[in-house]
Amino acid sequence: IYHATNDLVVESRRRALALGLYRLEEHAPSRLGEHWLSYYLVQKNLRHLLRRDAGEAGHMPFEPALLEPFRRRLTELVQAAQARASVVVLVTFATQLRADQPPEVQRAAAASSLGYMPFFDVPDLLAGYAEANRIVRAVAAETGVVLVEGEESIPGDGEHFADTVHLRDPGLALQAERVTRGLLDSA
Repeated sequence: IYHATNDLVVESRRRALALGLYRLEEHAPSRLGEHWLSYYLVQKNLRHLLRRDAGEAGHMPFEPALLEPFRRRLTELVQAAQARASVVVLVTFATQLRADQPPEVQRAAAASSLGYMPFFDVPDLLAGYAEANRIVRAVAAETGVVLVEGEESIPGDGEHFADTVHLRDPGLALQAERVTRGLLDSA
């Protein structure tokens, strides 16, 4: 089981909507945007930039409690998997964004996540992904499933990541290696 980013997006957007910091229409494509991805992306980013420049785009600090629903869902998923499978594996989540990167590299590495969560900043994303991995580790310990760590063994660069969270082929190869190693070490 390998996921965290969609949960962070969903839970943070839910909170940002309630606070008036996020508007669903900012991400809705126009008629032209429905058929032309580049146009949609430019339009979406311009909407956000205009809100920011007008002082309407606020900031929502990340709070660990935001991911409590993720913890519940992950625990339920693991328990359901344990009822059907003899081996269940949780894998910590890798991102291109790293705490030790220079600010300009962090900003580039965070670009896609900031597009989905414009109410966060880079430190919030770092905290959010760290909390998601803390939850993965805790759920693995609580349920007794195999835990595969080593998310930082995949270099946080454009060769290994297509964006903040999606792996390119070299990253996928390293991901396969770390999962295989984790499975063999657990045997």
